[in-house]
This record gives sequence, structure tokens and C-alpha cells, in this order.
Amino acid sequence: ERLAAYAVDPRAWFKFVMSDPADLAEVLAFQRDFDIPASRIYLMPEGRDSATLHERTGWIAPLCSEHGYNFTDRLHIHLHGDTRGT
Repeated sequence: ERLAAYAVDPRAWFKFVMSDPADLAEVLAFQRDFDIPASRIYLMPEGRDSATLHERTGWIAPLCSEHGYNFTDRLHIHLHGDTRGT
């Protein structure tokens, strides 16, 4: 019920943390089920180090382009590593 309410609110944006290409199926189902415009969806790589984030960005960025999604990174990990409070 709450997700349906957010879906019709143009102020709501949806971010999905991706660790595997198969995660896209859940994003596509969510988008379809709630009729979310692709422009309100962000994909972000899961990872606790720059190497993992870079590797996952390599397959997430093309998915964003293909489906019209936005990409967001975890800049604090690149700058400070996996540290609390950053």
C-alpha cells in the first residue's frame, strides 16, 4: 500500500542497490507493477571497496542506458574506504 502511494507521488525516487545482474529482474518487476517512470529509478552498485564498485559499474552503467535509469555511485567509498561516519 505504501509503495503504491509513493509510486504515484512525483516527488518519490527509487534506488536499487545492485550486487548481481540478476537483480535487474526485481527492478523491472517493480517498475512494471507500480508503473514507475524509468527517470525516477536509480541503480547503485553494492560494494565496500573501490575495486568492487568499479567492477559492478561496468555492467550497471549499460543497464541504466538500456532502460533509461539513472546511475549513482558510492563516492564516499572511493574517497575514504569503508569507514564509519563518511
